[in-house]
Formats: sequence, C-alpha cells, structure tokens
Amino acid sequence: MNFAARSTFSQAPNALSVAVAARRASGRSFVDLTGSNPTAVGLGPSRPQLSSALNEFSNSQYVPQPFGLATAREAIARWHRGAVHPDNVVLAASTSEAYSWLFKLLCNPGEQVLVPQPGYPLLDFLTTLDGVQARPYATHYAAGRWQLDIDNLKAATSARTKAVVIIAPGNPTGAILTEAELEIVAQWCSSRRLALIVDEVFADTIGVVAPVTAACVRSALGLRQCLTFVLRGLSKTVLTPQLKLAWIACCGPPPLVRPALDRLELIADTYLSVAMPVQSALPRLLAMAPIVLTGLHQRLRQNWATVQRSTANSAIGVLHSDGGWSAVLRFPATLTDEALAMAALQFADVLVQPGYFYDFADASHIVVSLITPPDDFARGIAQLTTYICGACELS
Repeated sequence: MNFAARSTFSQAPNALSVAVAARRASGRSFVDLTGSNPTAVGLGPSRPQLSSALNEFSNSQYVPQPFGLATAREAIARWHRGAVHPDNVVLAASTSEAYSWLFKLLCNPGEQVLVPQPGYPLLDFLTTLDGVQARPYATHYAAGRWQLDIDNLKAATSARTKAVVIIAPGNPTGAILTEAELEIVAQWCSSRRLALIVDEVFADTIGVVAPVTAACVRSALGLRQCLTFVLRGLSKTVLTPQLKLAWIACCGPPPLVRPALDRLELIADTYLSVAMPVQSALPRLLAMAPIVLTGLHQRLRQNWATVQRSTANSAIGVLHSDGGWSAVLRFPATLTDEALAMAALQFADVLVQPGYFYDFADASHIVVSLITPPDDFARGIAQLTTYICGACELS
C-alpha cells in the first residue's frame, strides 16, 4: 500500500524512550520530572465540580452551530474581558485542531509557516499532516531573557510563507514578547501579507514564577496591524484536557477579519467536532478557572523556588521564564543533553527531557516539569543536582 508521504513518520523510539521502557519493565522506580498532564498530578477541578458543570446539560436536541454555542462564545469574550467580540470566536475540539483549521485557511500544500526555535515539536507533526512546511526562526537567551531574532525571522520569510506562529509563553522556554518585538513582527506580517498565529494556551501563568517587565505583552488580542489568530483552550485554562475544547479568537484589520471568519465558518461547519455538553458547560467551567489556577500557581511557585534553591551556587543555571509549566536548566557541556538525560535516569533515578527534544541550539539544556507533585519534584531535583555537580567535578 502506498500511504501518503505526509503520514510517514519515524516509528523508531529514541534511546531515552528505550531506556525508560526498560526501567519500567524491570520494576525499578524513578522520579519522573517530565509530566505534562494536570489530571495525573492532582491538579484541576474535582470530580464533583466537573459533574456539576456537565450534568446541567439536558438538551437532547442537537442544533449544530459552526462557531459553537453563542453562550459559550460569550463566556469566552467575558473571560478575555471584552478584548474580543463573541462573533470573532471559533470553538474547536483542541488547539491542535485549531492549528489545522488555520493551516487549511491560510496555506496551500507546500507553503510555509514560520515557527519558533526552540519550540514544541508538535508543530512539526501538525504542519506535515496538513501538507505545510514548518520553517524555524530563532530565539536566543541573552541578558537574562529569551529574545526574538528579528533579522532571522525576516530572513526565514520567503514567497511561500503564509503565517508566523508565536507561542507566548513559549513551550518550554516560557518566553513572551515585548511590545517592541510584537510591533515589529506585526508590521512585518502586514507588509508581507502574512497572518499571525499566537498560541497563548499558557497565558494564565504569565508572571507567576518570576516578574515580567512592563514592556512585555500579555496577549495579542486586539492587535490591529495584521490578521491575527489567538489560540486558547480548557486544557491549560481550567486544567481539563479531557474535555476537549479550545478556541480561536480573531482580530486585525476588518477587511481581512471578515473574509477569514467566513472561510473559517465553512471549515468549522465541515467538522463540527466540539461536543454539545462541553459547549453548554463552558460558562460554568470558566467560572471555576480562578480557583483552579490558584492551585496551579501555588505549585508552580513552590517548585520554582525549589529548583532555584537546589541549584544555587552550583554549576547549573535556571533560565528566566515569563510563564508556562517548565523550567529550562543549563549545565556545563561535559555531556550532551541526551547523554545527561540517560545518565540521570541510570545513576540518579530521575527522568528529564533533553533539550534536543525542543531543538535547542546547543546540547547543554534539559527541561523539567513544574507541575510535578512538590515532594517528588524536590526529591528529583536534589538527586539530579547532586549527580550533575558530581559529574562536573569528575570531568
């Protein structure tokens, strides 16, 4: 059978995955500092809270609406404090689906979108599955923060480029843009007739673990220079990835916004993928968000303080983060990131992610999850720090 090239991905596990599988098969325990599922680490609404929100749905009649229920879109507009009109909100089953719809809207097969590097590898899969090429642009860590390489972004733009993707806060970097950076990107998009896709799924964590400067932008909603799509979802805002609801908020020049929404309506109507019960429950779910996020923020702060304290006066550096659920650690280049991750599992009983998973420019970074249960996190970071510092002394 000749399957489509877009569905051809390497099925071979990497060395770390093989080592983790062998470790689990042997029954030897380890501290996992890579978790990304809030429901697996004691975060999110309680079962009674979710049942209460969902059980109020009693309408057995299905009335499909391409953009989603008006009550749901109005609740989203209120959540964004009026920064977007309900008519400019489109519901999807996930941010992955939202990306896919936007790629269908903006790109013909073989055209390009620019994506940040380091960045989340999911975008490579999403673009490939829609027949689109992901072309990276660079961000660099300098002067205590991640900075967008504007010249590199402009150089990466070609005649086939249709959109620029910004993830703010970045995953895993936690970076957000300054007003000056966003202004330059928006003007560049406008001048080159590019759309701007801003993934703000982690926006509710901006400034939680470390202060951000007044010059930083917390949201691109309301941007007027270029056609802009802002992505959010319940998986990070209410910590309910199992409910499968996300949204696209569209803003920009009215002559571009209206035809974009008209085309998105046809795309959304073709799929109609968001279940009615979760749409109906969305106002009640968003009402839970402040309490749910309080618990998340407490954990992020506690674990951030732990990693700062544990690595103080050591060879390990913790890179500044404006938001998100991850901490990026920089270590002396005595080992590669993959070799360190393998050794940490074998000798320190700790699982971390090597930076190459996210295409860091060099092999001296690892990533740990700040949503790990605090006791596990403290134990894992202590074991990891002891191992890395010992390895540095021996080198």
